[in-house]
Amino acid sequence: MRVAVIGAGPSGLVTLKYLLAAEHTLGTPAVEARLFESEDGLVSSKQLTSFSDFRVNNNNDESDFLSTKRYVQYLNDYCTHFKLWPHINLCNVVTSLKTKTRDHHNSSSGGGDGIYHHVLTYLSKDSGEHHTWECDAVAICSGLHVEPSIPRLEGIGRVPLALHSSQFKSRAQFGVGKTVLVLGSGETSSDVAFLAVTAPTRRVVVCHRDGFHLAPKTNPNPELIFSRRRKVAKKPQVPIDVSRASLFDTAYVHPWLRNSFVLWRYYDLYLRWILWVSWGTTHGCDQWIGGKPEGWTASENALLTAHSLTHSLNLVFFNKAGHKVSPYMSAAWRPKAPRMLLARLRALMVVSYDAGDIGGRRIDVAPWPEHIDEDGVVHFRDNGRPEYLAMKDQKIKPDVVVFCTGYKQTLPFLRHRQQQHGSTAADDAEDYNYSYKESSNPTSSSSLSFLDVISGGTANGLVRNIWPPSDPTLAFIGFVRPNLGAIPPLAELQAMLWVSRLLISSSASSSSSSSSSSLPLKKLHPSDEPHYRLTSRKGARIRYGVDHESYAYQLALDMGAAPGLGDVLRIASSSGGGGELGDPDSDYKGEKPQQIFWRRLCRVIRDFEWRLPLTWALGANFNTKFRLCGPWKWDGAREVMLGELWETVARREVFFGHFTLSILPILIFGPLSLFVFLVASLSDLACRLVGIQTQEERRRASGDKLGVFDRGMAQSTLNGYAP
Repeated sequence: MRVAVIGAGPSGLVTLKYLLAAEHTLGTPAVEARLFESEDGLVSSKQLTSFSDFRVNNNNDESDFLSTKRYVQYLNDYCTHFKLWPHINLCNVVTSLKTKTRDHHNSSSGGGDGIYHHVLTYLSKDSGEHHTWECDAVAICSGLHVEPSIPRLEGIGRVPLALHSSQFKSRAQFGVGKTVLVLGSGETSSDVAFLAVTAPTRRVVVCHRDGFHLAPKTNPNPELIFSRRRKVAKKPQVPIDVSRASLFDTAYVHPWLRNSFVLWRYYDLYLRWILWVSWGTTHGCDQWIGGKPEGWTASENALLTAHSLTHSLNLVFFNKAGHKVSPYMSAAWRPKAPRMLLARLRALMVVSYDAGDIGGRRIDVAPWPEHIDEDGVVHFRDNGRPEYLAMKDQKIKPDVVVFCTGYKQTLPFLRHRQQQHGSTAADDAEDYNYSYKESSNPTSSSSLSFLDVISGGTANGLVRNIWPPSDPTLAFIGFVRPNLGAIPPLAELQAMLWVSRLLISSSASSSSSSSSSSLPLKKLHPSDEPHYRLTSRKGARIRYGVDHESYAYQLALDMGAAPGLGDVLRIASSSGGGGELGDPDSDYKGEKPQQIFWRRLCRVIRDFEWRLPLTWALGANFNTKFRLCGPWKWDGAREVMLGELWETVARREVFFGHFTLSILPILIFGPLSLFVFLVASLSDLACRLVGIQTQEERRRASGDKLGVFDRGMAQSTLNGYAP
């Protein structure tokens, strides 16, 4: 089989790695894989950002968070370690990707039935020549950050310097004594605003559309006045994206509870509570202005799904860079003394937060601008909020405007088919069984936007946000946005799922294959997708958001790689991570059965690695957890779980870590999930007694069979995507 990978970012590299490793791991025929990258080089917290079987060096002096330079070095080391360089073609721009029907008998491999065949055309920057490469499957890993998204702003030409964040390189671009206007309220906006306020600028203003949430970088750990004086910690609190326990959060959760969003409600309440205890505000990390409006979830419900009333976290992308700018934003809004009685009581119990010395500097927060007049003065929208009242009469004349407004997701190499063959976008969609939508930006007529597809339901979207239902040979790896966490680990799980299904199904259906893999393929069903999707407003730019923990666990379930309690206990009891309990019978020759039993029991207790089940239960859904078993089982996973990942779990504080984010949710949702399971079982029994179909039978009749538990959570048996 020949497979092309487009893009040499983290998603492309990890996809290439699993394609090359499949022969040894899955027992499938060897894959001829090529990666095409237009640039001349490779382009979150390290526990989540690093891949499952190649960890960041655990130096004691290294932070939990990697710099850009350090991460690029990590990716280069990854390519060297797994010998990917010979398969990477740099300075090759993919200009066209076509699909055509080929003869079943002449198919060398491919998507199982020999229907799909891809022709990739690329331009070599070195020679200036076009080349073609035919392949059986294509993984598009070009990423979400492709074409800058610049909204229309009347009068922007009256500003001396306007640029997109992708064009911003250093503080020097701000100049000296200038007024900087930053449009956007995401992580990039926070980074740019921080650089601006710490540069010799005159004024910095950040504009938002409808509020934002500044999240803490690490799990909050407020200090109570009556508690003992804390020792200086060797390491800071754990990153917030690895703070959740997985047991009864994703593992062993009944589908009714999983789909009810009760878990979202708990974390929503917890977040508001911990923010208030830590900083006295529920808007965000020391955030006293610009937060989401009161009742914002309910007010937007007309544009959202019905369950939005019960939670709000699944509507929020956490701005983990916000901790840098919150002291500057809140300087003018933070109350000097508590006003309400409850706030005064809190002040008596919690040590006051120290925002540090900001040198009298501050960042102004303003609504989104309506236009810039002839004099270059910005006029803001009236959103009825305090920041508008504070800014409406001020004369803001920016010298520099930075658009931190994200990117549009485009596939310019697919448009080439239309230009060459005169087909329409609808024709291309029919060829790829994929719904295209013309870009709304008239200046981008040469590219296609696929936002509706990667964010839509299964009727016109992608199976598990990866491949079109009718064409498993075309994959989109890394086209998701986690609310908390990082894209690279999700891209790794996507690659693992797609590669295993592609190669195993192809190997099983190919009569010429001499080494067909015996690994089973689970059937996938759309009903297992809504629970991990983030809700978005109609017309929102980002509609491909997922909950990191839920999505990662679902992909692991689909692969049969989510370890259950029995798997973890077996691995923890064996010295090598995969052996049987106890010792060989030859070690007990001549001994009585009772003696053998007690000796084996003592050996099991002595060798039992209790850290492994604790890391499995209390830790987040690290990718390494899903390498303990399943098709991509890795012998080193056990040691990583017992070492680096156990240290991450053990580093949590007792009350504001283990208790609030592990023990308490387990105590609440464990019994609740058991209760729901009993109710569902009794409901099925009652249906059988009165002679009506049970929910399971109705699902089976409609082609949507759902087993209750499979390796730890409700798992579909997956025949929903069959034509």
